[in-house]
Amino acid sequence: MRVYLTNSDLSCEAGRQLLELASRIAQDGKLDLEEIKELRRWLRANQHESSIIAIGYLHEIMQRITADGVIDRDELLDLFMAIERVIPVKHRDTVIAARKKRQAEAKLRDKEKKRQALEKETAERRAAIEAQKLAAEAEYRRTNPWRSTYCKVAGVTFENDDGSSRQYFISRCRVGERVALIRKLDNPYSDYATAVVRNNGQQIGYVPEYLAAEVCDEMELGYRVCGLIKDLTGGTAERPIRGVNLLIVFASPEVSDADFQRYLGSQENELLHPKPWWKFW
Repeated sequence: MRVYLTNSDLSCEAGRQLLELASRIAQDGKLDLEEIKELRRWLRANQHESSIIAIGYLHEIMQRITADGVIDRDELLDLFMAIERVIPVKHRDTVIAARKKRQAEAKLRDKEKKRQALEKETAERRAAIEAQKLAAEAEYRRTNPWRSTYCKVAGVTFENDDGSSRQYFISRCRVGERVALIRKLDNPYSDYATAVVRNNGQQIGYVPEYLAAEVCDEMELGYRVCGLIKDLTGGTAERPIRGVNLLIVFASPEVSDADFQRYLGSQENELLHPKPWWKFW
């Protein structure tokens, strides 16, 4: 059914008023409450103009969407589209452009809201995972105050940056000797490079790469970490290259320094005075 204002409709005052009112209301691509009230008053005052189909068309839609006293989003869009339809085609371009611009802006707002909601959900999920991780770490420290592992010191054949010989320093080491594990943040080859250093400052090598990340992570969590020389290998005619087998001891932050030192002492004593193999049976 044709509902737009014709040239005949526009020849009378009511038709011209409706075109002016509809164009003004629709020009920004949206409807507000005052505009709806203004249109409703005008339609009631001019509903007797039965010759103008657009008036009856808009009046019927207005009655339908305001019957319950509440205008929802879909009803608001229906009314806007109805207003757009009564405007003649030659006057409709700016109205359509305004509506499309408004709809595009609404889509962008909805998209931004969804993006923000997703970011919030992701942040909350990450926070929950991090909280679980921290709780698990706390529980791990509580239930595992002591931990140890063995490894072979890496890089024992290389010289130190100052030209000193690691092989010579190893020849001066003894079983049970405590060594410090020091992270080398300036190492160009590894983010977790951890030097094995005697108490007198002599470096004898590095913690092997497969274990270095774990050692660094534990130290960042507040664990005390110390190395004890378990075995010294090589240094013979058949095996001239000297090597070091290391016992690495981890103690959680809850362990006191005194307990840590006592535990290291007990481990050192075991290394220096190992039990005969039959004692384990």
